[in-house]
Amino acid sequence: MVLKRFITVLAVTLPLCWCALSQEVPQGEKDFGRRLERVRELYGNDMYQAARAGIDDIFRQCSVPASVETELATYRIVCDIRLGSPNVDALMDEYRDKYRYAPDYMGVLLMYAGYYFDRKEYAGALEILETVEYPLLSRKDKTKFLFQRSFCQLRAGQLAEARNGFDLLLKGSHTPYTTASVYYRGYIAYTDNDFKRAVKLLSSIRNDAHYGAYCEYYILESKLMLGDYRYVADNSSRIKQLVEGDMKAKVARMASQAYYRLGSPEEAKEWFESYSSSGADISRKDNYYLGIISYSLESYRTAVDAFTKAVTGAPDDSLSQSAYMHMANSYLKLKNKHAAMTYYKKAADLRFDAGIREESFFNYAKLAFDLNSDIVPFQDYLETYPDSGRSDEIYSYIATSYLLEKKYKSAINALNSIRRLTPEMDMNLQKAAFLRGMELFDRGAYGGAAVDFRIALNHSSYNSALGLLTRFWLAEAYYRSGKVDEAVKINDYLAGNSAFRSFKEYPLMLYGQGYNYFAKEDYQRAIEWFYRFLECHGTDMDLIIEAKLRVGDSFFMLKDYAKASSVYEEVAMVDYQDDQVIYAAYQCAVACGLLPDLEKKMKILETVMDRRIDAPVYSTAVYELGRTYVQRGMNDKAERCFRYLLDEVADPVYNGKALLELGMLYSNEGEYDRALSCLTRIVEDMPLSEDTENALAVIESLYMTLNKPEEYFAYLERTGLSGTKTADEKELMIFNAAEQIFLSGDYAAAEKSLRSFIAQYPDGQKTPLAYFYLGESLSALDRKEAAAEAYSEVMDKGSGSFVELSTLHYAEICYGLEHYDRAVSAYESLYEIARLENNRYVAMMGVMRSYYMNEKYLSALEAAARVESSSGVSDEDRTEAEYIMAKSYLALGRRDEALPLLRSLSADSFTCRGAEAAYLVIQDTYDAGNFEEVENLVYAFSDSQTNQTYWLAKSFIVLGDSFAEREEWNQARATFESVRDGYEPQGPKDDVLEQVAMRLARLDKMNEQ
Repeated sequence: MVLKRFITVLAVTLPLCWCALSQEVPQGEKDFGRRLERVRELYGNDMYQAARAGIDDIFRQCSVPASVETELATYRIVCDIRLGSPNVDALMDEYRDKYRYAPDYMGVLLMYAGYYFDRKEYAGALEILETVEYPLLSRKDKTKFLFQRSFCQLRAGQLAEARNGFDLLLKGSHTPYTTASVYYRGYIAYTDNDFKRAVKLLSSIRNDAHYGAYCEYYILESKLMLGDYRYVADNSSRIKQLVEGDMKAKVARMASQAYYRLGSPEEAKEWFESYSSSGADISRKDNYYLGIISYSLESYRTAVDAFTKAVTGAPDDSLSQSAYMHMANSYLKLKNKHAAMTYYKKAADLRFDAGIREESFFNYAKLAFDLNSDIVPFQDYLETYPDSGRSDEIYSYIATSYLLEKKYKSAINALNSIRRLTPEMDMNLQKAAFLRGMELFDRGAYGGAAVDFRIALNHSSYNSALGLLTRFWLAEAYYRSGKVDEAVKINDYLAGNSAFRSFKEYPLMLYGQGYNYFAKEDYQRAIEWFYRFLECHGTDMDLIIEAKLRVGDSFFMLKDYAKASSVYEEVAMVDYQDDQVIYAAYQCAVACGLLPDLEKKMKILETVMDRRIDAPVYSTAVYELGRTYVQRGMNDKAERCFRYLLDEVADPVYNGKALLELGMLYSNEGEYDRALSCLTRIVEDMPLSEDTENALAVIESLYMTLNKPEEYFAYLERTGLSGTKTADEKELMIFNAAEQIFLSGDYAAAEKSLRSFIAQYPDGQKTPLAYFYLGESLSALDRKEAAAEAYSEVMDKGSGSFVELSTLHYAEICYGLEHYDRAVSAYESLYEIARLENNRYVAMMGVMRSYYMNEKYLSALEAAARVESSSGVSDEDRTEAEYIMAKSYLALGRRDEALPLLRSLSADSFTCRGAEAAYLVIQDTYDAGNFEEVENLVYAFSDSQTNQTYWLAKSFIVLGDSFAEREEWNQARATFESVRDGYEPQGPKDDVLEQVAMRLARLDKMNEQ
């Protein structure tokens, strides 16, 4: 130490000087020398209090030479430091001001720093040490200085500086500070995560009496961080006995972690319990870790509790994100899908760990789809992670689910989004597109059906049989949508395919091809194909009769009346449907008349008239019979026939014709007044009839015969028919003729007549009404798409009540064809323009239904709320609105708002909606993992004696699933088998037996394993 060296020097030199001077000074000064020696002796023996007092006496009683003053001042400040004087800082400041250049000033500074160091006031010590000039220190003091400064830097967090200082100490020879320096350098390596160096350094002094236990502790933690879990597990018990305080708990914590990493969660749990029972403060990380251990031990409820503690009141950070994900996993194991979805969403919303975020996002999207059929989260996931590589997996999963639910349109959309279709996916797309096409075909949406049938054909590589069947239905769709040439090509292909001949649809293809050629007016080929059909098909009487009639029609159009009459007569003799038989008889009579064989014609028509039935051609047949009587000069019979047609049949299409025939009959018999009576009825009652001009011609002839031309012209003036007919009048006449055909119910003929009128008068006054009649005719003919186009024309061109009615019909057709966007627009338009309150009501309901069916659930909620708040809403429609609100809330994941509505609806289990609501409550309870409550709800539903067997069966399937989740396999099998054996499907889209079969097959497979 500097001060000891300083004392030694003074002890040697100062006595000699004093002896030399003693002879020259007064006797009183001799006491100064003795006192100085005494102070030196006391100081050298560490008797700082006495030394301090002696120094004060010398300064007070003696004259101190300058050479000795510095020595005594140094002694005094050292004594003050050693004695811990309360004003040591002030004393040191005073010393510094006077003796800054004293030989041992740096040694005093080091001792002053040591004063704070010993008091563990390391910040103060470091501040002083930073003022010490290292080169001016002795070798021994340099070592002490380096250690104290490095230690203070360590405590101040200046690790780089501390590291350098300890490294300097360890490069030198062994000193009293070496062991401590090794320990602290090892500790710094530990804090630097340089665990290998830490283990090496600390291992070298692990047997040290003072530092050994600490070394063992930090070696243990370093080994843990290095992944040497076996070392930690093997040494934790021993080290726990060595350490004290909170280190014991931390050793238990490390042992738990090591055992967990070694795949021994039971031991990990035991050590963690030791840690938690030690009284240690359980941190968020500890709770998180407990959750991880509990999850590994399948103690999922304990895991949930621990993860909950880890996130409760905590900030959103990486630990919270991971805890949310693991909590979701735990809830999933507990079969509570709703809670799992909630926490996956929380984890996905945080961005600290990209891997956790993506995985949680995916799982959230999957559950949102499973629980709510909500595809949006999957779409959001793919938008967020376009390169995830999961796109095909996602869309395949979606498509499989939609196929099981028979939602073929959605399945097609999902499968079309897959980049690389496997053979199985390709077949699924073919199947979905075909079945979707059939759905649209059955609704009359032939154009839409053709689109889906073409998709099915593009994916028919692996299922050629379904490909052939698809071609058959595509040809049918083409025919019904007016694309006859395309239909012909497909049927030609099928006719030449040997495999298709074994299909039950083969005869129907022949039948369809006959109709195709008939529509093309290629009657010879039509006959050939119809005969081919008749040769191989002998079961469906409807089709047989229809085919024979078209054969007869074809011969008729080819003017081969003999063959035509022969075919017609064959059908007419069959005891079958009146409409078909009457048509065949009428056509046979007409053909006979053209042969000519008027006698046979007359007899056949008389037979028809005697039937007195409401058949489409009955009026025509009666009229033709009357004409035949006229031809044969049987005027009495003719009159009776026309009177019967006029008075009893009362067909508006033939009223004018009957009056005209009667007028001419009476005219020929000279009964001019009776003739004029009939003819003027035509002119005055039916001025726009196509028979009016003929009636006027006969009237003119009669007046001329009576030589009363003036009366004729007066009559024309009186009826307003004296001038030439205007273009508008001609338009009205043509329209009226078409209208009469429409009103007669002959919609096929009406279509032809109305289209002819529209072609002549595309912008005529009556054109909007013609379009309306055309729409009505096409609807009656089940050609919905074409009907919608006609109604759309009325909506664009018309005005008044027909626009309102057309808008209503257009909306209804769009809704039926699943064009829900168009339906919404039409219903909203109807609501604005409707004059009839009932139509406004229908529009309001239609908007709600269309939004819901189009899966626009927020808009559906608004529309349903509008229905609920409206006055005059029926109880049934109010219930429907509640149903739509409940299901929309479910689809949006808003269970808390959906469940009260569903429970309310489920009270009436005898309605379809009430029964479905009961099922949905049961399904929700199952998804929440409350399996015992599922059992209670299903049995209560069954005890209600509901007649809604579909939803009851679906509920029992959920019950079976709940048994399976509890591994009560026998109960599950018995439940599924009871449904299989006792359930009758309710329709083609009934999936109950399919779902049961799938579950039983799964149980069988488990038994095999």
